[in-house]
Amino acid sequence: MDRKRTPVSLIIGIAIAAVAIGIGAFFIYTNSSSKKVMDPYLYFNMTGTEGAVIKDGVVSEEKAVISGELVYVPYELLEDLDGNPFYYEEATETMYLTLQNEDNRWTGKDTEYLYFDGGKVYLEAETLKKYSDCGVEIYSDPVRVVITGQYSDITLAEVLEDTQVRYESSKKSPILRQVTAGETIRYISDEEPWSKVLTDDGFTGYILTEKISIGETADIRHEINPLTDYEKISLDGKISMVWHQVESQDANTYLDEMFEGTYGIGIICPTWFRIADEAGNISSLADMGYIENCRNRGVQVWALIHDYVGETSSTGEILKDREARSNLISQLIGEAEEYGLAGINIDFETITEDEAGAYIQFLRELSVETHRKGIVLSVDDYVPTYTAHYNRICQSKVADYIIMMGYDEHNPNSAEPGSVASLPFVRDGIETTLEEVPASQLILGVPFYTRSWTEPLNAGYFETEALSMPRAEEFISEHNIEMYWDSAAGQDVGTAVDDQARYSIWMENRNSIEEKLNLAEKYSLAGVSAWRIGYENMDVWETWNAYLNS
Repeated sequence: MDRKRTPVSLIIGIAIAAVAIGIGAFFIYTNSSSKKVMDPYLYFNMTGTEGAVIKDGVVSEEKAVISGELVYVPYELLEDLDGNPFYYEEATETMYLTLQNEDNRWTGKDTEYLYFDGGKVYLEAETLKKYSDCGVEIYSDPVRVVITGQYSDITLAEVLEDTQVRYESSKKSPILRQVTAGETIRYISDEEPWSKVLTDDGFTGYILTEKISIGETADIRHEINPLTDYEKISLDGKISMVWHQVESQDANTYLDEMFEGTYGIGIICPTWFRIADEAGNISSLADMGYIENCRNRGVQVWALIHDYVGETSSTGEILKDREARSNLISQLIGEAEEYGLAGINIDFETITEDEAGAYIQFLRELSVETHRKGIVLSVDDYVPTYTAHYNRICQSKVADYIIMMGYDEHNPNSAEPGSVASLPFVRDGIETTLEEVPASQLILGVPFYTRSWTEPLNAGYFETEALSMPRAEEFISEHNIEMYWDSAAGQDVGTAVDDQARYSIWMENRNSIEEKLNLAEKYSLAGVSAWRIGYENMDVWETWNAYLNS
């Protein structure tokens, strides 16, 4: 019998159907979403015997310790947090939480607040959460501590419908977490059609951009924890202060001469104190006659203390020593009480990043004592560009006033000549400082001095000297410098050249001081201070008085 042949059309049809099924299956596969959920222990790179620490969306290599029902966070991850209220003193294995009306000291291994392992110290997480200014949340399954301390350039997004955050920007990537409509997450970046995001509970992953509504990028004002904020002494009206450089006992007798021709000064700050040795003793040039003179004028005295100057130690190292720190505070308070000082002004300019924690702890402990006595505590800082590690948020929590020294933009260590305090430099300093310090606490320090710059021709170097306003005018006259107003710098500027050198100056005078006082008014600052009395032209006081009465 003849075998029947399969029609060619049937074979073609079967082939087409197979191809179609394959294409359909491929289409379904490529467009379907994975339902696989990523193991959170794998994501956080941890085991069940430890916890994860997520700091501003970054999973730390350092792990939390679980001891019984308590969770502990490595203290080294906390030291640089804005407003961190804790200080760990390694030499004595003591954790400090110094509050205005409460002094907590947890020492060694006999406290549930601390945990020690492998030479590291850990702080109990619930205690951190209670007293921290930053966002701290503790989660279980798996155990993790999520710390949120970033406040600048934050973009929030609202989830529009129930969906997933995935490990990678692909539907095939495993799911990190389900998110629900109305939930708020942090938007990080765009990787269309995906967006990189951070969930509140510490997962950084990807979500389809069409599933979220992205808000505006903005700065979030740092909120100070009321448990760790100190009550402040706040003076009425605008602060009007001048520093008085006193380098010998005899200099106190020239106070009348300093005041002559001035008006509107409410506070004078003589440079009376200096750390004298590594034990925290101080040297003092305080003078009761000076105090009485100021009282008769209705002027408060806030005395300044300088850094330690020595070859074998530093101010910061002294402050790390508990006994030296305590001795320094005791002596300062003793001097303030003996002479009836209205305030103490801290001017420590040599603090390193490693010493910053001890410096802040010193300010906390000093503030407790000054407020018991009704003494105003003020702290001097250069612009944040130079002193970012000085932790102004912590300073503003414990000090009554922060003084931004808006000068030394150019100094003998600069690469080229320039202004001591140009208007953009001062403005930027104010705006950056206000990100950390309330305007009601911020005093603007302005210079009554300027710098002359002499560059010998073809020498490849320059000479500079700090000059009073009258002496600067002499420098201009001596070298026939033609001055012009630089509106951008907010100063009179001039340069001249002769057969020996180039001479330059960015002048501080009534006009430049007026520009800076206008900034203090614009930003509603607490007031102004000047370095230093005796360096000014007398017409400056007309401008000064106009600011005080504006």
